[in-house]
Amino acid sequence: MKFYSVFVVFWLGLALAACSTVSESALRGTSWKLTELAGLPVLTDSTPTLLFEDEHVGGNTSCNSFSGTYQMSAEKLTFGELASTMMACLEPSVMEQESAYLAALSRSATFQLDDEALRLYNSTGQLLATFTLMVGE
Repeated sequence: MKFYSVFVVFWLGLALAACSTVSESALRGTSWKLTELAGLPVLTDSTPTLLFEDEHVGGNTSCNSFSGTYQMSAEKLTFGELASTMMACLEPSVMEQESAYLAALSRSATFQLDDEALRLYNSTGQLLATFTLMVGE
């Protein structure tokens, strides 16, 4: 009987682990709007975005656009080197937010995806950025 109990617990654990992993294609073709950066709300009149296509990612940092690559597996999400346009933003606070946004993407190690929200975390589990799904925008 003890062997049977261990066997059932093992298979239940395996099934739960399989359910908690996000498919590697879960982000492909999705568009996200940054809502929080390091726990702070995004500046008013600023819409940083994040767009996923195959192995490529792109978006808007506020007044510049960027592109690059990403890799996703299970709960890990990392971004390769990102290229950005270099237009000067009128407001210094927007430039600061852009720099912080690109830095957050470069430090991304893991993510959480649930109910139209995407959260990026660094390697120590600190929340870097929170996004909401853009639908029909």
